[in-house]
Parts: sequence; structure tokens; C-alpha cells
Amino acid sequence: MRLAFFTFGVLRASFDDPSVEGFVERVPGIFGSVEGAGGFIDRSRIGADGQLTEVGRWGEWEVPSFAQSTPGRAAQSLSVWEDIESVYVFGYQGVHSEALRRASEWVEEGASPSHVSWWIEDDVWPTWSEACSRHLYLDERGSSPHAFTLREPFDADGHPAKPDPAKINAHHLNSE
Repeated sequence: MRLAFFTFGVLRASFDDPSVEGFVERVPGIFGSVEGAGGFIDRSRIGADGQLTEVGRWGEWEVPSFAQSTPGRAAQSLSVWEDIESVYVFGYQGVHSEALRRASEWVEEGASPSHVSWWIEDDVWPTWSEACSRHLYLDERGSSPHAFTLREPFDADGHPAKPDPAKINAHHLNSE
């Protein structure tokens, strides 16, 4: 089993607006650093302008239904990881963590979760449509084995879980 991970936010302005320039400038570095992150498998490719650069196995690009009224402002990613700990280390340490701490400068505060995770079989790839569906499910029902957050994760067998500190430490050491 592998972990599908979808992040989502609505920028305060369109990608070409100077007020979100700090976010846009960080995108290439974050996407570059994810490529070498421990436990990272693959991601759908989105350019710095927020537009999908490939379709393929990820399906057609789409945004969650609640965000369709904010065209040109969806900041989102879809990726596959080995485990929860890999995502945890990448998200909360290093280059991405600095951007995450400053997210309120560029991303609107919202009632919806900023990310959703779910387990997939090794030969399955998540699609944008599925990611949006899982995000909506999480938003409406909360964390469950079907769709969960890093704060309330579930293991691949559907049981509530906590990130393993030993695995986090191992991934952190491997990513330095």
C-alpha cells in the first residue's frame, strides 16, 4: 500500500498578482525538493502558474467544488508516498515547512481541510477527480479510513494511527 496525498488552498489573488509572488517564487524549489525526499514516489506535474503540465495517469485536472468560484487561484498538489511519515517529514521540515509557516500571507483561511490522504494499492494512481471527492468527504465527515489528515491518520488497515517517531527520524536523516 502507498499513500495518496492531496493539498489544496485558494490563493488570495491570481498567480500573476504581486501579492502572492512569495508563494509563486517558492513553488519550483518546493517541487524540486520533493523529488529527492525520502519516501516520495511521484507527483502530478503542475507549473508555477498552477496549470497542469501533464494529464496521463492522474486524470484531468480539477478543483474541489467549493473552489470553482475562484478560477486561477487554486494552489494544489497530488502526490504518492511510501507512508505517512514521509509526508510528515517533507511537509513539516525543510523548504516546505518555511512556506507552510507563511501560508496565511498567500492563502485564504478556509473552513475546508488543507490536505487529505488515503491509502491506495501499489498499482493504483490517484486522480484529480478522486482527490476532490476524498477532500469533500473529509470536509463533510471528518477523518476516517476513507479520507484523513496527518493530524488524524489511519493506517493501511483502517485503524487510527500515529506517525512512528522512529520512521520520522529515519526519513529526516535520509533527507538531510
